[in-house]
Amino acid sequence: MLRNKGRWIASMALLVFVAASCANEKDRDQAAVEKAIAEEVNKRLAEFQKVRMDMCREETYKEAGRRADSILIARARLEKDSFQKPPKPIKPEKPAIKLLDDTLSLKPII
Repeated sequence: MLRNKGRWIASMALLVFVAASCANEKDRDQAAVEKAIAEEVNKRLAEFQKVRMDMCREETYKEAGRRADSILIARARLEKDSFQKPPKPIKPEKPAIKLLDDTLSLKPII
């Protein structure tokens, strides 16, 4: 990426030199042209450095977040309670059903 940006800046500088060489003799002021080129190159270089620093900073924040998350997950796994749940209690046996003696006699309803 840095190479392509350098080539681009060099091609822009070459373009300005060519444009300056095509002008009239009185319009050519070599010092002014070089100064304008240097200013443009410095401006674009500063912009490129700013963009690159922002990208690096963002990548660094992402990596730091990933590492912090992995550390927290590892700690949580180590501190996890190692005891298992107690087993379910055994159900008691069903009591025997007591049968009552049927001492009443059946009478018709009507």
